Amino acid sequence: MNTMKVKLIKNSNKRLDQFEDKPKPNLDDTDIMNLGTGEEVREIKISIHADQNIRNDIVQILIEYKDVFAWYYDDMSGLSTDLVVHKLPTYPDFSPVQQKQRKFKTDVSDKIKEEIMKQLSANVIRVAQYTTWLANVVPVPKKDGKIRVCVDYRDLNKASPKDNFPLPNILILVDNCAKHEIQSFVDCYAGYHQILMDETNADKIAFTTPWDDLRKFFERLRKYNLKLNPAKCAFGVPSGKLLGFIISRRGSKGANADREYTEDRISVLPINVLDYVVELLPIEDAARTSILSKKWRYIWAMSPNLVLDNVFCNKLAKESCSFFYKTVDNILLQHIGDIVKFDLDVSGLGLPWYTDIDRWMHYVTRHGVKKLNLNVPKNSTYRVPSYIFNCSTLTDLTLSNCVFKSPTSFLGFQNLITLCLKSMTFVPTAEFCVIKVPLLVDLNLDCCQGTRYLNIGSPQLESLVVFRSDFLELNCFRNCKKLKRIIFSGTNKVVDVYPKYLESSTLEKFLFSLPTLAILHLESHFLKLLAADKISKELPFALDCLWHLSLHVDFGKLDQTSYALQLIKISPNLTQLRIWVVNTSDNAEAVLEYLDSPACLEQPLNKLKHVTLHLFKGSKTELALVKKLVAHTPSLVRMSIKPNKVMDSWKERNIAIELMRFPRASPRAELLYLLNVV
Repeated sequence: MNTMKVKLIKNSNKRLDQFEDKPKPNLDDTDIMNLGTGEEVREIKISIHADQNIRNDIVQILIEYKDVFAWYYDDMSGLSTDLVVHKLPTYPDFSPVQQKQRKFKTDVSDKIKEEIMKQLSANVIRVAQYTTWLANVVPVPKKDGKIRVCVDYRDLNKASPKDNFPLPNILILVDNCAKHEIQSFVDCYAGYHQILMDETNADKIAFTTPWDDLRKFFERLRKYNLKLNPAKCAFGVPSGKLLGFIISRRGSKGANADREYTEDRISVLPINVLDYVVELLPIEDAARTSILSKKWRYIWAMSPNLVLDNVFCNKLAKESCSFFYKTVDNILLQHIGDIVKFDLDVSGLGLPWYTDIDRWMHYVTRHGVKKLNLNVPKNSTYRVPSYIFNCSTLTDLTLSNCVFKSPTSFLGFQNLITLCLKSMTFVPTAEFCVIKVPLLVDLNLDCCQGTRYLNIGSPQLESLVVFRSDFLELNCFRNCKKLKRIIFSGTNKVVDVYPKYLESSTLEKFLFSLPTLAILHLESHFLKLLAADKISKELPFALDCLWHLSLHVDFGKLDQTSYALQLIKISPNLTQLRIWVVNTSDNAEAVLEYLDSPACLEQPLNKLKHVTLHLFKGSKTELALVKKLVAHTPSLVRMSIKPNKVMDSWKERNIAIELMRFPRASPRAELLYLLNVV
């Protein structure tokens, strides 16, 4: 039963879509209803697709207001002359024009005569004996085979002054009528003739009927004694053609009666989706979207995300620096609303001054910016302006190649969640102070200098990444008990330049004081510091939450090899292990003896599933490590070995044979030797 209902719904929707896609007012999909009685036929059209309750309501209101329709000229009384009349002023120096009589075919002439006689008998027109102006009739064929009798008033139009009343905007009318589930299309019965001509022929007055619901619309027709043409009316239809547009519940579309149209599916998307589409476009193309349509006119100007990337800035700067500055100024001045995200990358420009950048930072920080990315040229002396430090709305801040010196009165970034600093230079302040960032979750330091002067208080910190940067004062992170991810990478200066600042015990205490640490990445410089004087010593700590461990190990050094194995042993929930071979040696007898001893790895690593060895050189110490790991990992799924460089085929064959001989604790373990993959 449920399947049948789903099919019925799908079929109904399919028929409705097919019905809406017709570029005509859908008069063929209507039922004819007779509002008359007995021999008096009064036909009207109602949609066959309308819901039965809606259909009943429409029928009831049509019967109640059937006097607003005119099926014949006799039913049409017209507007009172006390209300409105046609007036046609002419230039006094313009001579009247009498057109010569035109000839028509017999069948057309008969139809013209039939229509003229109808209007004469209904007193819609009258016979004039003497006229100064004389125009020909113009028969216009209708789709039902009849003709519409028009008059060639082109000469009269030339003699008439233009009025100052503009015609209604078609787009506004169409937009106001569109996006309704059902529509009713109405048309006056000989509407021009329902307004009588003024005897004095002075001014011409036009009027429009505003859109309203049926009852209010019919009340207005009844009040002014206007009549509709039921042959052109259709009620309760889902779509139809109005002023050259197809209107439906989806909106409006330009259409040609003899041509299929394609629905604009992008323009009807929610505004937040359109903002994302504009953000993905190059800024020049995003600006051009303002000329697509009325709906797109202000989408780019109101987009909360402004991305001025390196390509855009370099392209403008090729013209001239002043042209670049003026363009950015114009973009910001034309923007409407808040700026949530602002990216500015001028790293490819040689800027001799920074007053313009200060001005732009001042503007965006006053307009509610939340995500700010500023990248200035390398080796610059541009100092982070105070506007950024005082911006309370910032949640995501990325700064590159700047000088970082916080003001003395700086209280901290109260709402900042992500802080990324690249190639920054930190300058000490007059007084020691801790930058309070209570909501900070991610901190990323890349190639920064003077980081020992950076003191951050962030109790919510979860990720700390330090890459190729100077010594970092770890004591300010001792209270970050929610740290889950730590990456210490690419730093020689920690050991070589600042050993007195960073002792083994300080780093070790910091790492093992984090109860939620889940991801740890240590390069060999940090591992060397931790392993100093700790050969084969058991670590009195446990990393219970650690599941991902990445280490850079020198397998020619016993202390580093031993400490790496100790870190693995104290991580009972370790599932992923990645090891980079920094150096190795076939003559490291002490390392081989340690790896062959049972004390090296006593208990099995029950949770370890994935192991990857990078820069594998095929030494005896590396093979001994692989043998030890595969023999103590009962849950191992895959071990991938990626050699450092292409070896000769004979050595590769020997390594492969050796690896195949190793006993495996896991029956489903795969051991992959990937050539030429780092």
